[in-house]
Amino acid sequence: MENDGFGLGAQRRAIEKNDLPQVKTELDAFLHALRSRQPTADLLPSCGLIVAKEKIAANGDYNLSGDRYREGISATAAWPLVPLGQVTKRVSGGTPAKENIGYWSGPIPWVSPKDMKVDVLYDTEDHVSEEAIRGSATTLVPAGTLLCVVRSGILKHTFPLALTGRAMCFNQDIIALIPADDRLDPRYLFAILKGRARHILEQGIKPGVTVQSFHAGFFAQLEIPLPPLEVQKEIVAEIEGYQKVIDGARAVLDNCRRMFRSCYSTLRLQTPEFNCSRGAWRNFD
Repeated sequence: MENDGFGLGAQRRAIEKNDLPQVKTELDAFLHALRSRQPTADLLPSCGLIVAKEKIAANGDYNLSGDRYREGISATAAWPLVPLGQVTKRVSGGTPAKENIGYWSGPIPWVSPKDMKVDVLYDTEDHVSEEAIRGSATTLVPAGTLLCVVRSGILKHTFPLALTGRAMCFNQDIIALIPADDRLDPRYLFAILKGRARHILEQGIKPGVTVQSFHAGFFAQLEIPLPPLEVQKEIVAEIEGYQKVIDGARAVLDNCRRMFRSCYSTLRLQTPEFNCSRGAWRNFD
C-alpha cells in the first residue's frame, strides 16, 4: 500500500490518493472466500499477497513482509533493473599499521564496523593522518559515499549501511559504493539497500563460515530498480518525510517520559510513605 489518504507532513492533511478502500475490498473478498469454503487461488490482490500460514511459520520468525514471499511471481518492473556494477564504483578499504603512531594521529575519520550505527556518519572512534592514506591500503572517499559492512559477525542478523557526511577512510571489512555517473543518487541507493537488507543477507552471505561475508561479485551483480534521477529524489524526499514524522513522535514520547519521571519524583518527595511496588510505575520504560 502506497497511500493512506493523508500527506506526510506533521499535520497529516487529507489527500486524494487513498489505497485503503481497495485494501478493504480485497480483504472482504478473501474473508468471504474463506467463510464460504471457496478456493482463494483465483484471487489476485493488487495490494498484498495471499500466503499460507504454514509458509509464514516455516522458519519460526513469522516475517510478514510481502516481498519475502514474492518468489516465483512474475511482474513487470516500473523501471529497468540494473546491476550495481553498472552504476557504481566499488572501493575497498584497509587498516594502516597500528605500530606507526604517525598513521593514527591525524584528523581524518576512519570507519570500522563498530561505527556503523547511524544512517549518516560525521565522525568515528578512530582517526588517521594523510600519511596513513599514502602509506597503507586505506582509502579516502568523499561525502555522500555509501559504506556497507561486508565481513563481520553482525551479518548474521544485520546489514549495516551508512552514508558519509564528510570525507572518510574505512577498513577492509567495509566496501564503499560510489555512483559511477549522475544516474544514481546515493541517498536512493541507501534506501533501496536498507529496504532489501534481509533479502541481501539471505542471498549474499556465504554458508558455513565462522565470520560472515558475502559471495565474491555479489554486489556487482545485485540488481536495483533505476528510475530517473528526479524520481529518485522524490522517493528520498518521501522517505525523509516519513522519518521526520517518526522522529517527532519519538521526541514527544521522550518528553512524556521526562515529565512522568519528574512528576513521580515530586510525588515521592511529597509523600515519603508512597509505595510503588505495584510495578506499573517501575515498568514505564
